[in-house]
Amino acid sequence: MDEICKSCMTRRDVLKGAGRLSAALVASGGIPSVFAGAAEIGSKASVDINDKLDRRCLLTVLRMGHCAPSVMDTLLVDRKGNYEDMVRLTSGLPGGIGNTGAECGGVTSPIMFLGLKQGPEGEGESLLDLVVRGGGYIKRFRETHGTIYCREIQTPEGGISPCLRAMCSGRRLTNEVMGTDLDRLKSEIEAGALKSYDRLLSLFQDRKFHCAHCVLGELGGVIDVNKNLLKGSLGFVGGTVLRGDTCSALTAGVLALGSKIGEIEDSYIRVMSMMFKMMTGGDAMGDDVNKFNKAINVGNKLALWFKDRYGSTRCGDIVKTDFSNIDSVNKYLSSNRIESCREITLAVAERVQIIFSDLNV
Repeated sequence: MDEICKSCMTRRDVLKGAGRLSAALVASGGIPSVFAGAAEIGSKASVDINDKLDRRCLLTVLRMGHCAPSVMDTLLVDRKGNYEDMVRLTSGLPGGIGNTGAECGGVTSPIMFLGLKQGPEGEGESLLDLVVRGGGYIKRFRETHGTIYCREIQTPEGGISPCLRAMCSGRRLTNEVMGTDLDRLKSEIEAGALKSYDRLLSLFQDRKFHCAHCVLGELGGVIDVNKNLLKGSLGFVGGTVLRGDTCSALTAGVLALGSKIGEIEDSYIRVMSMMFKMMTGGDAMGDDVNKFNKAINVGNKLALWFKDRYGSTRCGDIVKTDFSNIDSVNKYLSSNRIESCREITLAVAERVQIIFSDLNV
């Protein structure tokens, strides 16, 4: 078994409960009749489906099969935006950004959506307001689910229900954050942290540095670096809105892979087949099983390379900086770690191009 398959084991195990989910949805009338027979393959044990779950998101999951694309699709349909390419961009994010178990797709897609809808329009505008809104979303998501990390949400013991709740809270929490006054969101953050964020972002702007955009800029001749991609990736700075989580250069690399090789799954039958494979020990993560799988698997290859090279996929581990602490930020700036981060973005962009070359795309 290769490394990618090993990294998919948790995802495969947790979705063994998919049959029970299907049975519950059939009983509630919330799933097309084509699933009625297939649902019998699940356990007879019932699944408690929270009435507050987003019904549209549930049905989207059942035709797409993976978290981040399902959440993005739900958000886009709700807002009636013509941004179909945004769903494709998220195709490598399931399983926690390249299947690493990091930020849940119920976090990454809303962060992208916030950038798309409420991010700054011009290069000279500050990212602070978006960082505040993104932080507000993360705060609410963590309060709702106890964590923002895929590896802690999806467990073999918990089955698929925690994942569904995480995915199906995305639209509600996003609407809540978008509708909340910015000053109120700022009041939820310590004044020292706001000052630290503002100082760091000002220096980033002066040095023309943005973790994700530096990667995407290097790939301009290889992928379509359009307005949606640039705005959607605005929140991927400093490890996802300066939280020090997944290195935003790596996240940008995964987004770039999705933009080029990502396909959109849109079949209840194929998703049910994937669930059946998961329950029976088949290879549910094969590239031909679900159209998102190829981007997930290739994204995982990029993440494995990144971890091998830098020792971690977390921004905080790599730069040894707490961006909410002004002393830590001053040390980061005085030691010129921005240039070290810039070197990482160049390395990621180069690796993505190598992957594209290997795939002949």
